[in-house]
Amino acid sequence: MDKYTKEELNEAAAVLAPIIPQLEKMRPKFKEGTPQHTLLIRRIMAFNLAIELMQKDCSATNTEGVYTKEALEGALFAIESTMKKSVKIPAKLKEGSPQHKLLLSRIKAYDTALAIIKDRLGEY
Repeated sequence: MDKYTKEELNEAAAVLAPIIPQLEKMRPKFKEGTPQHTLLIRRIMAFNLAIELMQKDCSATNTEGVYTKEALEGALFAIESTMKKSVKIPAKLKEGSPQHKLLLSRIKAYDTALAIIKDRLGEY
């Protein structure tokens, strides 16, 4: 993907990586099989897939055929869902606060992840 530099991809991956352990900590709080549990699992898988794609883009490794179309579509849905919820929040936070800066960096990382996943889906 030529749209993003290696530094931008590394930065986005670095922003997404700490989210996964936070999601993993929430796993025991939801009963297996509930919609909340399913959504949580899908988000964990989506962020892992996005990070892996970013890292492979950085190393110029061909990822064609590594991910199924269904896995990419699932990740796209999960990250789009997270993005839609996140873009509403900045207006509620004080501009320049640590929470505001963190959220803006996450939104930028989600946007990068979505672009990479859509790019991979275009290969099918």
